[in-house]
Amino acid sequence: GLMICCLLMYLRYDESADKAIKRFNERRTKDGKGVRIASQLRYVHYYEYVLKNGVPSPTPKKVKTIYMTHALASWKTIRVIVTKQNRDIVASKLLTKTPNKSVLFVEFEELIVSGDIKFHFFEVGMRSTKSLFYCWFYTFFIDGKQVLKKIDLDKFKEKKNVSDLFTLEINFTDVDENNGSNNNNN
Repeated sequence: GLMICCLLMYLRYDESADKAIKRFNERRTKDGKGVRIASQLRYVHYYEYVLKNGVPSPTPKKVKTIYMTHALASWKTIRVIVTKQNRDIVASKLLTKTPNKSVLFVEFEELIVSGDIKFHFFEVGMRSTKSLFYCWFYTFFIDGKQVLKKIDLDKFKEKKNVSDLFTLEINFTDVDENNGSNNNNN
């Protein structure tokens, strides 16, 4: 579906991502729910940008912190794995709860990412590890922090049990390509 939506824009059947998605969903599915995975929707919009402005270069970003608010109380031990080109580039320390126990967070020291990046969240139990959800980004389109709600995450298995107030916040800073350090413009 993602590729067909991009092709519809490339062939100029539709001039926007929203129109291409709507056309595909109405004509390809009976229920109108064709392209609906959050990251796929995000990438159709990225492609709209590419058609109008050219291919952007992968902009390096430094991942600073990740916060989860209104997470399930049962989520005590969470790990995030950051992946690029199907290779894990980092597995976080376990996310920890803030003193008021309403927020899970992890802080990264030197995690610089560029291009297509996947953040995959797992609940780590004593006997098993369970995938919770994931999301993809292309670093050029990241500006500061990304605040995502349940609807913005892929394969969120416990979506029904999680509060509508749930948010995932991933904080990025720009990287000075000359020396790899942060630009303090956030």
